[in-house]
Amino acid sequence: MNRFGEQARKAFVEYAPERVAAMEDPEAFFSQLGADAEAAWSELWPTMVDAGPNPGGDSALEIGRIRQAQLAADEIILNDWCLPGEAVDHDDSEPWAIGTALDDASREARGDAGVPLPQDLDVVWPTT
Repeated sequence: MNRFGEQARKAFVEYAPERVAAMEDPEAFFSQLGADAEAAWSELWPTMVDAGPNPGGDSALEIGRIRQAQLAADEIILNDWCLPGEAVDHDDSEPWAIGTALDDASREARGDAGVPLPQDLDVVWPTT
């Protein structure tokens, strides 16, 4: 199981243990989820690399841009693929309003990049 599958498993166990208990084969589910999330991450991060000017061909600057894109893609994929979603109760406080705006922006950016979303794949999400 890769890092995305492991993060999803931990989140589901913490926030939606009843959904994990209802799974026939949690190991297979989270392994497949992790593989699908990794594929989406691999498609997403290259689209997020800032292609700004690089005076003097500074390789450290280019490496920094790549790493920044990878970390930003991590956050998007972890949020969209590795959390049980509706199982986590959020109140209407200001931090969640900001998070919702960021979620909407990331979804819009991803949609423009043509990155598949979980609901676009043959992922069977267990329900309670």
